[in-house]
Amino acid sequence: MAYELVKTLHTKHIDINEWAVGTYIKFSPLTASVAILAKLQDEMSVLGIHLAKTNSENQLFGEAGLTATSLILNQQKIDPQSVMLVGQIADWEKTNKEGLEALIAKIQPVKTINLEEGSHEAKVDSEGKIELKIDD
Repeated sequence: MAYELVKTLHTKHIDINEWAVGTYIKFSPLTASVAILAKLQDEMSVLGIHLAKTNSENQLFGEAGLTATSLILNQQKIDPQSVMLVGQIADWEKTNKEGLEALIAKIQPVKTINLEEGSHEAKVDSEGKIELKIDD
């Protein structure tokens, strides 16, 4: 039932079930996964969390994933008005609707964006907002 999220120093390749903070971040391909983006308070850094739909025991994202995600969001002192959820949202709606709805209720994103598979990037722009570059 564990859902482990590991901090990585590789901000230009945040793999599945990893998270990082940097001025510029890039995810490994979002294949059946979603990512949370949030700006840190009073900083020009962005937090990225790459969430798998299932854990290592092939159990769907649920309570354990929510707990791990919330812990990181709380520790990193994010700007709650900057939280975004991006990635394979349509896939999660079909295959793990309960987990997706619980995640959205927990993180309360200001924006959700369904994206095709790709290695998407993000940074904080000069106005202090998250700028998402979608890999075509």
